[in-house]
Amino acid sequence: MGSIGSYATNRGIAQSALAQGRAAREAAYVNAANTEAESASALRLAAENMATARRNQTAATASVRAARGASGLTAEGSGLKAELTTAEILEKQISDMSLGAAINDQGKRHEAAMQRWEGDAALVSAQNQAAAYRS
Repeated sequence: MGSIGSYATNRGIAQSALAQGRAAREAAYVNAANTEAESASALRLAAENMATARRNQTAATASVRAARGASGLTAEGSGLKAELTTAEILEKQISDMSLGAAINDQGKRHEAAMQRWEGDAALVSAQNQAAAYRS
């Protein structure tokens, strides 16, 4: 009789371990999906910010060009240099935004992959534990 009770207890523990492993894996996959959604949202925001920066760059360059034209000077000298410098500064900001978004995206995707790996490892561990209780 004792071995039947022990078998039933071990079987229950094994089922519980498997359920916990499956729940941990599912939670990890949900967290990974949320992390990827955060990344996608951040990329969309970065794209909007870069588009705004492009519009600002166009407006700033046009403003410098208009001021230079209104001064009656030719396209040579410091006026042109001011226009180019303005464009270069704004282009560098846009480039930095793009790089930052790419680095953030890569980090989030790696984090999501690690979350999935941890979930899979939790399930494998639970399966091993369940197998030990069943034997």
